[in-house]
Amino acid sequence: MKGDLLFCEDAPSAPSASSTSKASAASPLYCRTVLDLIHNRRKITVEMALRLSKFFGSSYKFWLNLQNELETREIRKKIEKDLNQVHLYSHTVS
Repeated sequence: MKGDLLFCEDAPSAPSASSTSKASAASPLYCRTVLDLIHNRRKITVEMALRLSKFFGSSYKFWLNLQNELETREIRKKIEKDLNQVHLYSHTVS
């Protein structure tokens, strides 16, 4: 499930329904945006990563890496058969 990455052990905090309201009230993180992230209706952009890192006291890279990992997993699953057809490049010097 996509949202599982957002709630992994390394996450600064797993937002609950009440914390999304607190987040939107305490900062320019809009409740709808936070809920869209939780429910996989929105991707973590650079701007959102910066906002999340500021709010949770974490690194913006953490949030961007979560998004990249999610996209990589989705695409790998989608093109798995094609990837299996790709062979390792081997260059021999003559």
